[in-house]
Amino acid sequence: MPEEDGQVDQKRQLLRRKSAFSVIHATSSAILGTASLMLIARNLGLEVLGTIGFAISLFGIISFLSDFGIGSVHGRILWESDRPAKAVGAYAVMRLASLGIMMVLGAVIYWLWKSELMTGQMASTNETSATLLIFLAYYVLLGVSQIATHTFEAQGNVVKSQFPEILDLLIRVGLLVAVISGSHADSPQNVVLVAYAYLLGALGCLILSLLLFKHMEIELPDREMLGRYFSALSPVVIVSIAVSLTSFIDNILVGYFWGPIELGLYFGAQKLIIFVTTFALGVAILILPSVTTYRARKDPLASWEVISLAERYVSIVVFPAAAFYIVLSPQILRSFLGGEFVAASDMMTVLVISSIFASFVFPLRAILVAENLARTIFFIQIVSVISAVVLILVLVPRTLFGIEMMGLGGIGAAYAVLAGSLVSFVGTRWMAWKEIQALPTFRSLIHIVCSLVMAATIYVLDTTVIHSTSPWHIIILAFAAGAVYATLCWLAGELDLGDLRYFARLLKPRENIRYAARELLGK
Repeated sequence: MPEEDGQVDQKRQLLRRKSAFSVIHATSSAILGTASLMLIARNLGLEVLGTIGFAISLFGIISFLSDFGIGSVHGRILWESDRPAKAVGAYAVMRLASLGIMMVLGAVIYWLWKSELMTGQMASTNETSATLLIFLAYYVLLGVSQIATHTFEAQGNVVKSQFPEILDLLIRVGLLVAVISGSHADSPQNVVLVAYAYLLGALGCLILSLLLFKHMEIELPDREMLGRYFSALSPVVIVSIAVSLTSFIDNILVGYFWGPIELGLYFGAQKLIIFVTTFALGVAILILPSVTTYRARKDPLASWEVISLAERYVSIVVFPAAAFYIVLSPQILRSFLGGEFVAASDMMTVLVISSIFASFVFPLRAILVAENLARTIFFIQIVSVISAVVLILVLVPRTLFGIEMMGLGGIGAAYAVLAGSLVSFVGTRWMAWKEIQALPTFRSLIHIVCSLVMAATIYVLDTTVIHSTSPWHIIILAFAAGAVYATLCWLAGELDLGDLRYFARLLKPRENIRYAARELLGK
């Protein structure tokens, strides 16, 4: 990591604080999301978790209709407009209209479900039907709240845009504790109560978003302003559809063809590995100040330097995290989710490998977009999604339209996701080499070796000393793994005090708290 200049201007300091809070938000969301997962899995079982995962995915896949992707261009239009109040009004009008379209399609999906035309292997009970309706309302509330949060994000108000989501998760976890404390483990109403916990969390998110939004200047849009948003739809709506398919199609098809038990296994493994990609996303966000600085220099070597930097730090974080998950996958599943989830250890292993490739794509994609290569990235993403969807249809179901398929269930979905991630990584990495001559860093080989030695050490420690049976044992092993890995990297010359000083400058707690308070209070 190159040393930064001694004099840091005010804009760059502000960008550091925004980047740091984004990492705090991502980490907090991962922790609270894992807490929700644990509460449901350990106390209510596979079937409830599978049903919740199916409901989230069934309406999540049409969530692109809640704005048709215009949220991604809202910031550009808002900054370019000389009438920002009308731009906000146009976004609000289009968002509410698109939410209406989503609700209509959601109602059609619900009717098909009630008619048992798309239940598949999922149980068509009154409780499941109620859960689906609740999650349709959940996505509507999130869509309304995103009018505010996307506008805050477009204005650069990171805390205002992300804090409501943290409140959503806090409310959800608190309500799940109440549900588990006051219900019987085998009650059919449990799945409905869990769905209400999600819904009330989204309601809290909406209320806070509107409170923060109440001083925003907003005007009724004119035809010209609405036209600017409509003209931006054609490219972004396809990307939005691709993202929705990537995020949810595997869960829907596993549930449809195999039922809630298999989906519960797959969904649990999928959500439990969130920390691998969270670490990578955190690294990508934290190097953002360096990215903007190098871009400002207009140095022909700047892009290569940033990519090398990004890949090194993603590699140094992701490989040990992935190795830890893989070597202890049965223990992690048993300790966090319960003994019945050990059957998902192979799914977890494949999904972790997939997350390695996805993790390297995050910073590469951001840097290539900064190099005005967004169109190429778009085509790579489309090919990746198509590859994954086709493989899911081949690998997951036993039969499809009367044709015998592989029938692998959850592990088949994991293999398909891995293939899609591999296509995305290879395409993105090739573009980085072709367009800006950025070769991959071979220092990753050192990180892989250190990760393998660390994993072997932790495996021996667990099998001979700790014998992990609880989340606390896994957490202790994680700290031990971090210490072993850091020592190995230091001995190999891959970590030094300069690295620690760089991240310490970014993650100053006192300055981050001050920045968050100023933004929330509007100072």
